Amino acid sequence: FFVENSLAHDELSIDTLRFTVRYPSLAVDLTKFTYGTPCTYYQDDTLFGKFYLVKVKRTSRYEFNFEFQSAIGLLEDTQHYGGYYKAKIASELIEEIIGGKIPYTIKPVFSKIKLYGWLPISTRRDNLKQVLFACGGCIKKNSEGNVYITTLDVNTPINIPDSRIMEG
Repeated sequence: FFVENSLAHDELSIDTLRFTVRYPSLAVDLTKFTYGTPCTYYQDDTLFGKFYLVKVKRTSRYEFNFEFQSAIGLLEDTQHYGGYYKAKIASELIEEIIGGKIPYTIKPVFSKIKLYGWLPISTRRDNLKQVLFACGGCIKKNSEGNVYITTLDVNTPINIPDSRIMEG
């Protein structure tokens, strides 16, 4: 799997999860799963991430390759048609951009922020990134693994010990 987190939360990365399943019975066709089917990944009994099916491919008689992506990936495959906005409430614009494609929760402060300006015709992901940048928002994940739209913390920065920094 590939998971990316920007320290400044300035990117809306698409996390991916790929794996192979060996199923010794021909009675079940695992290619019947549909695009967008959710999958939760646990590591040591702790929810690591929630992913959505991109595709499943049969590679041999008993093997199937699965490819999943995070919720942000579901926002990459459809367009938001943008427009001109004058005093548009941020939470309403975010709801319009997401368009029911993914489950999410949002911090109440976004219902108090008014936005002015223009959004181009672009992917839902790109326009969401523009709106979050304009109002100081970022994306985190809640305890169920769903998108949580919030603001950056303004706490005093702390040092990350070398033992917690890894590559791969």
